[in-house]
Amino acid sequence: CILCCLRHKPLWSFDIVRLCIKYRNNGIVGMDIAGDEQNYSDSLHRSYFAYAHKKNINITAHAGESGGSDNIRSAITNLYAKRIGHGYACSTDNYLMAYLKRNNIHLECCLTSSLKTKSINDINKHPIKTFHKKNMNFSINTDDPSIFNTSFQNVISLAKHTLQLNNDQIYKIMLNSLESSFASRKEKDKIKKILLNNWIKFDKK
Repeated sequence: CILCCLRHKPLWSFDIVRLCIKYRNNGIVGMDIAGDEQNYSDSLHRSYFAYAHKKNINITAHAGESGGSDNIRSAITNLYAKRIGHGYACSTDNYLMAYLKRNNIHLECCLTSSLKTKSINDINKHPIKTFHKKNMNFSINTDDPSIFNTSFQNVISLAKHTLQLNNDQIYKIMLNSLESSFASRKEKDKIKKILLNNWIKFDKK
């Protein structure tokens, strides 16, 4: 489980950090920040995220979805994020994309929610195409399946159609997601075996 801070509720962030520390060995693997990028910067959260980083809490951050590429830079430099939720704004910033690729920073892409929140207007122009072309570290996600009325199967199907991906390429993207997760090495290896066994069965269909 990843606990999430909200941009418009900075006073909650310290409580989130404390909970992450307290329950780090009981199912909590990291912390996140989400919310309105355009009206709320991350500035009031930085000290809390710095403390979390000092305590070795894994950090991801929603950035560059509705806001600009500077929000992604801030998430990396000021919030110590190792993963970026969405991050689409980097697709117009070649220097930032090169930095993300060089440092293997993971991008959590959500096709269905991109369209429904109107952060992306045309699925055929989704930045995930650029991420794929440049061989960046990204994954395909549902975001919130209950809110956006979707499923993992639906977004994978949409990604295959949008990017013209074959099953081997989808499998590689899934491995990117697993390797960039905040699970332990032991857990990753266990899940990787399950994924491989099930993928072999799926690929034969």
